[in-house]
Amino acid sequence: MAQRDHVLVERDRRRAIAFALAEAAPEDIILIAGKGHEDYQEIGGVRHSYSDRDTVRELLGEVSAC
Repeated sequence: MAQRDHVLVERDRRRAIAFALAEAAPEDIILIAGKGHEDYQEIGGVRHSYSDRDTVRELLGEVSAC
């Protein structure tokens, strides 16, 4: 990205995914990279149950319920 004024950093993975889904136009593609098959997120050396797939399914369910 050449223009840094168009970069948003969101450290909370769920909020980042929710933002991407909310801001995407119908023809947009959202790439959620980095976790893959992992079913946990390590924060401060502690593993917490987490799945990008489940997060996306849940958030899309919230969107379609509106």
